[in-house]
Amino acid sequence: MKLEKWSWFAGIVAAIVATLAWLVDRNDAIKFCKDWGKTIISPFVFAFNWLTHPVTWPIWALILLVFLGLLLWLIGTCLNKQSLSPAQRAQGDFHNFTRREIEGVVWKWNYFGNRINDSALAAFCPKPGCMNRLESDFSPENPNRHAGLVPPDTMKCNRCGFIKHFDRDYDTLKRHVMDEIERLIETGQYVEQITP
Repeated sequence: MKLEKWSWFAGIVAAIVATLAWLVDRNDAIKFCKDWGKTIISPFVFAFNWLTHPVTWPIWALILLVFLGLLLWLIGTCLNKQSLSPAQRAQGDFHNFTRREIEGVVWKWNYFGNRINDSALAAFCPKPGCMNRLESDFSPENPNRHAGLVPPDTMKCNRCGFIKHFDRDYDTLKRHVMDEIERLIETGQYVEQITP
């Protein structure tokens, strides 16, 4: 579609919106037109006049402008990378932050876009040399078993025998862990956990 047809389409839509505004509240529409009419219309008139005049530039000038724009972008990118320390470069990409000990258990996760992938969040044994995935279950030995309506969670390592009792159920614990991860990202404290 040509620019001329787009301008007709925009004019029709604007006329419909103006009519609806007029029908809803005439006094408000009149006041708006008086206050903002010239401010809104002036840039469109200027742009329309500018776009309708033919421009004859030599091809070499257009190529030079594109080349200069790319060169300036490249210089800016290089300067920005050089000015950042390794910790700042790591801070720029929080996607490298995928492991942390929280509540006495090592948690690992990944991201789905810029969000924590909660289905990938998993607990592992914190004992050095073990790092086995922990199993979550109810335990009658949990000292917090009478704390609430939902049974609290207990995590066990089937490899080394590590046991961790919690005072809340698994879903609440998982939400708490995700909140802590998000807090560390938002405050920038996660940078200490990343080796650049």
